[in-house]
Amino acid sequence: MYSQEVLVRCPHPSSSVVAGVSIDHKKNVRMRILRSSGLCACAHASGEEFEIAAERAAVDAIAYNNVFPSILLESGGQNAGEFSPDMCVGCSGGRVGVDHVIRACRYHRGRQEYGPGLLPKNFCLFIFHKLSPYILAFMYHAVADQTVKVSCCGQDSFCVVELRKKRSRMQKSMFLFNESIRKIAYVLNYPLDSVDYEVEVRVKELFRIPSGCALLQNEIYPINAAASCVKFICPASLHALAPYLLLKSAGISPPWEEKNENAGLFPCPDCIGTVYRI
Repeated sequence: MYSQEVLVRCPHPSSSVVAGVSIDHKKNVRMRILRSSGLCACAHASGEEFEIAAERAAVDAIAYNNVFPSILLESGGQNAGEFSPDMCVGCSGGRVGVDHVIRACRYHRGRQEYGPGLLPKNFCLFIFHKLSPYILAFMYHAVADQTVKVSCCGQDSFCVVELRKKRSRMQKSMFLFNESIRKIAYVLNYPLDSVDYEVEVRVKELFRIPSGCALLQNEIYPINAAASCVKFICPASLHALAPYLLLKSAGISPPWEEKNENAGLFPCPDCIGTVYRI
């Protein structure tokens, strides 16, 4: 295995492609295909390796994350120069259910149902998807910008948000103990998933946001990353599901859903995690 390797599964429900992702000593992002079976549009084979140079990794990853919903929309036969405001507002009321759990995690231990309103205070799913790389970075102790400008539906629409961490009293008292455990895990090259705080998103500025959007200026939206919260779906999973929820809001299903017994199923990014139903 790579040092501090994270295993990620393809979202295609009929594919079992699993990749390992890590950062080497030069801060280059390295990926390799660990397992490839089932359907794979890219014909990935086990053993393939890819590398993104350190100076391009963050820029390329965020840029691709931002355009991925549009790529999906075009794959469904629609011109996706921009998502329409109706699609953006409409998808916030989507529903997601847990179809089955391969291995329980702190978020999912049974067949929960989520929605309408997949995020606290109906926070915009489109904006959440674009913010996710920063939110996940905050969750897992990476360096990330605290103030982020995010484009919305339409070329002239955007919002500026501020991210911050928030701990409860109990979480603060456990902080030093958890940090000690994390340091031991790091030395042993074992990536420990331990989140002891929430990430809050404060909307600082809104510009030409479409009518009907639930975003409010100066409002604080808690993204429930704390280990004790089971009311909302796992943030990492919702990030992976968001493009497909946006696609569904346009009345389009992914190509693999046609005549497929796994239609509507999407696995968690964790290769042995949860399988969701949209």
